[in-house]
Amino acid sequence: MPVPPKKEVPPPIDADSVAGIAAFGCTRKEAAAWFGVPPEEFRERLAEPALKEAWARGKARGRVLLRQTQFRLAENSPPMAQHLGRTILGQDAPPRAPARGKPARVVIDTGIDRGE
Repeated sequence: MPVPPKKEVPPPIDADSVAGIAAFGCTRKEAAAWFGVPPEEFRERLAEPALKEAWARGKARGRVLLRQTQFRLAENSPPMAQHLGRTILGQDAPPRAPARGKPARVVIDTGIDRGE
């Protein structure tokens, strides 16, 4: 007699699991799919105080982890260092040098000489 395939059991929706999935930056819809529930049910479960707090904590942790990665990348990447300088320190990009060569010719069509 053949053995029926095992049915995959979705992970439980507990505070630690919610915080973990939120730390990856998942949307609520993606998290619902991960937990194997309809998005509406997941949204309702997030109204529970413990899960709501876990979701917020996980999202914050994900942002911290991403920022840590950006700082590590900035050590060897001038563009990343410049990005962090602009976004975190409010540093502006250096002014651009004036263009060399002939200035561009600008033509403005007013339509006057065509009788319009």
